[in-house]
Amino acid sequence: MQLENYATAHKRQLEQYELTEAQLAYTDYPNNNIQQASDKHHPIVCFNQGRHLVCYFALQEHHEFESYTTHSSTLLLRCFSTDTRFLHQGYATAALQHLPAFIAEYYPHITSIVLGVNIDNTTAQALYTKCQFKDSGQRVQWRKGTLMIMELVLSK
Repeated sequence: MQLENYATAHKRQLEQYELTEAQLAYTDYPNNNIQQASDKHHPIVCFNQGRHLVCYFALQEHHEFESYTTHSSTLLLRCFSTDTRFLHQGYATAALQHLPAFIAEYYPHITSIVLGVNIDNTTAQALYTKCQFKDSGQRVQWRKGTLMIMELVLSK
């Protein structure tokens, strides 16, 4: 699994990225998320060994969920998805397992990763739990329903 910062060279592959209606209930297409990119919003693309773009997410600094963590240097993981053609092949788990090393390399000042997962999205909750994210016990009302706030504290 290779995690990379998004570059315009990835645009064509992202245009072919497929999500099901069920996935779209909880996330959005990467290209829609990339339009929000800024110096604090970092789109990340994930490639398998065959260089197929299999997962996408964004990391955001100075985000709206900062008050839900006790860590002062945190990134928000948002818009995580797996291309529907690559579901149930371990790519989401691999991407999340590579995330701490990626953050250590590109964002060495970061001490935790926070995310909000829809309370009804038990599949995603199980994935995040498997990858060592912990339920903070906090809930937030959001556009697509109630979010469970989860956090992964990074070891330094």
